[in-house]
Amino acid sequence: MSEETYPGWYNLIKEKHRKFMDALERLGETVRKDGPLDEKTSHLIQLAASYRGDDNTNFR
Repeated sequence: MSEETYPGWYNLIKEKHRKFMDALERLGETVRKDGPLDEKTSHLIQLAASYRGDDNTNFR
């Protein structure tokens, strides 16, 4: 995903904490590549994590 498609809040956090966010992104890539989950399960978890509990219809 290009940085242009990330939400504004994500880009602000990434600018402020670049090393942390870079490490977090590398961790995500490693888990998807070498982890025990298949691609479909990984995508379902990512979808669930994007859900915002304050609004039943609001996905990021």
